[in-house]
This record gives sequence, structure tokens and C-alpha cells, in this order.
Amino acid sequence: MKSFEFEQWDAGRVTVNAEYADVLKRHGLTTFQDLMEYEGGQVAKNLLSQRVTTRFELELPKGGSQAFFIKRHGPSPVKEYIKPLIRLRKPILGAKNEWDAILRFHEVGILTMTPVALGESGACSFLVTAAIEKCIKLSDWVESQFPPDVTHRPLKLGEVPDHVLNQSHTLANRVATIARTMHEAGMHHQDFYLTHLLVPERDVQSQMYVIDLGRVRQHRRLRSHWIIKDLAQLHYSSRRLPGDTWQRFLHSYFQRSLNARDEAFIRRITKKSQAIARHSRKNRL
Repeated sequence: MKSFEFEQWDAGRVTVNAEYADVLKRHGLTTFQDLMEYEGGQVAKNLLSQRVTTRFELELPKGGSQAFFIKRHGPSPVKEYIKPLIRLRKPILGAKNEWDAILRFHEVGILTMTPVALGESGACSFLVTAAIEKCIKLSDWVESQFPPDVTHRPLKLGEVPDHVLNQSHTLANRVATIARTMHEAGMHHQDFYLTHLLVPERDVQSQMYVIDLGRVRQHRRLRSHWIIKDLAQLHYSSRRLPGDTWQRFLHSYFQRSLNARDEAFIRRITKKSQAIARHSRKNRL
């Protein structure tokens, strides 16, 4: 569990992690406008015109530099309001939802991004986080160790070197612990694919970070529908791994031997995973 101290700047429009206050002040980034209009860095993600992520670096007061990401949110289009309301859900708009999710993840002991600053003014907002360096996506590690073929079939145990198989088992247990902790805390990710899990490139088994928390929802009690969606996304993105890796994940997630009720639940996960696969093929994702 990690807690943070925050400062309020610019008449409450900006919330700043006190640990990073000096570096932001050093570079004159002290108001909502300063950060929202900051032109340094390079665009890292630009899938939607109203939401752009930029990576930038700032020199530190004591020497060296620190990399950051700033995700800027502009006014949301009408469909972002209507679609959730039709489904009787609260719209997820702006940077605050991800900020709250980051803090909650730290609270329950799940490694994720370090919050640096949150800015809100009218329909616009931004989120600044410290870059997680020297890590790779878990999906990239899987692809490097289990290269895909045209059939996308899971590898058989004899086709996998023992040390790689042991690594995959350790990683499966770690992912299961993260998923269980997240769900027990009443949260679901909604984009819980291996691409949103980071591991150190030099020692993939040592730590694991969950990123891209922009769509995380928090509930007092989490419905099975949301758990199935998260686990199906994991199942889909790990389909290249040997079959026993998924079984190991399930045993670790449930923390017990599986029973008939669990098997019915797992079938629902598999069915949802197959639906994701069909959607991906149809849309060439």
C-alpha cells in the first residue's frame, strides 16, 4: 500500500503530488493552462481527437531527468454520454476517473503508474503520470517466447523450453493475484489484456504493473458480468500460451481446487473470449 501527499494549485484546478512539486515549479508548470498547453515532448498515443497522450522529459532539480506522460482530455462528444446512459451506466469522462483508479490501485497494493498531477477546468482535464521505465508489455514478452503461427493454437508442453515454461507459470500466478485483488476491491479494468501489463525487461518475473486505467470502474460489489469480461480479455490475449498456463492461472485466481460451479463460470469466460476473437477477426484488430 502506498499513499501520497498532494497540493492544490491554481485555485484548486490542479492537484499535484508533493513529491513532484519542485520539478514542475522549476519548469514553470504551475497552472492548468501551463500543463494543458505544454508543447514539449512527443505524442505517444492519439487514437481519439479529444484524448491525446504525450511523453515528455523534465530536468530534475538535483540533476538528471525524469520522463512523464500527460493525457489530455478535451470536451467529450455526445455519444460518450448517450451510449453509457442507454446501458444504464454512468459515463466515464475526463481524467478524474483514471486518477481515482490509480490511487485505489496503490491503496490495495497493485503496482501501477505514479500519479503526478490532475487538472480539471470545465469540460477539459489532464492526467500526468511518471513514466514506468525499462519495462516491456507482457504481450511482447509472450510473442517473443511463443511466436504466433497461422493457426494461433496453444503450444504443447514439449514445444516449450523448461525455463520459459517456468517463467510463464510465475507470470500467470502474478497476473492471477492482480486480477483477484482488483476484483475483491470492487474494480474491473475493462481493457484487461496482456498489452496493459508491464514487466521489467531484465527480469520479467520480478514485478508487474497495470497501466491504462482510464476505463476502470469501481463498485461496492462487483457483478460476475464484469469479472467474466476481464478474465475473458486475459484469456483471449494469452491464447498462445500452453494450456496448463491458463489452468494454473485459474487455480491461483480462485485459490482452491476448481469445482462444478467454477467450471460453469469458466465456460462463460471461454464463450466471451471466443466472442472477442470473432470481433477482432471481423474488425481486423
